[in-house]
Amino acid sequence: MTDDHDEGSHRPSRVIILDADDPMVEIHGRFVWEDEHERVLAEIAQRAYADGYEAGRRDARAPVEIRLRRRRGLLGYVWLFIVCLGALVVLLFLPVVLF
Repeated sequence: MTDDHDEGSHRPSRVIILDADDPMVEIHGRFVWEDEHERVLAEIAQRAYADGYEAGRRDARAPVEIRLRRRRGLLGYVWLFIVCLGALVVLLFLPVVLF
């Protein structure tokens, strides 16, 4: 950020800030305006997003493995319980029916 990059708004780039606890003490430094700060953050975020996107695109050539797994809902578990219970009943009555 240069001192003269914000020519259109005629804002001073150097200001003197007074300490809140002791107004006789000056705090020297470069003052950053809020909208300038937001603009710089937006530029950095956009650049970081582009870098991450490019890095992801470069890594996209790696093989991708996709696994699909069916998850059971409550009704699926109830149905599984009923089927298992029915199979257990059939297995228990099988010796009675055969002999």
